[in-house]
Amino acid sequence: ECGYRLRPNQDIRTGRGEVQVNNFAMRYHRDVTPEKPAGVYRILVLSDSTGFGGEYHTNAQTYCGLMESRLNKQHPGRTFEVLPVTVNGWGPHHALGYVNKYGIFGADLVLVAIPAGDIDRPLTQMSGTRYLAAKPTFAWETVAVMACQLVKEKIAKGGRDYMHDDAEAYRQHE
Repeated sequence: ECGYRLRPNQDIRTGRGEVQVNNFAMRYHRDVTPEKPAGVYRILVLSDSTGFGGEYHTNAQTYCGLMESRLNKQHPGRTFEVLPVTVNGWGPHHALGYVNKYGIFGADLVLVAIPAGDIDRPLTQMSGTRYLAAKPTFAWETVAVMACQLVKEKIAKGGRDYMHDDAEAYRQHE
């Protein structure tokens, strides 16, 4: 599990900003479905406070809100959704827990935005002790394994969009 997440279905207005949280605990201005709507290019962003943006911004002022707005303005006739799964204090293992529970919402692209320091942060604070029977798994290793698993599953189902034109070469390489 992801440990903690935003409480779904909130519309909070502070003196400085506004935080809207949808049905899947995303800081997003509307509810979403696990299945991507036809004709939509969907981007799922997994991040910590950097992606969340603080309560002093509106949803539209966060990185994800700005990205969605700019993509839709720059590509008239296309529809982009940038779904922010962003929570203060999250590490890669939280994002992985969320994806394990809810999936990737049919995303065409998944962005994992984490501080560089999170790459070396172990899942426990005991990484250097001599009392452990085995070296702890680092959070980024778990996320990398999960990403590879999702790509393999997509390829096994005949999908080419995750690996673009390299899907056949990837199958032959395995």
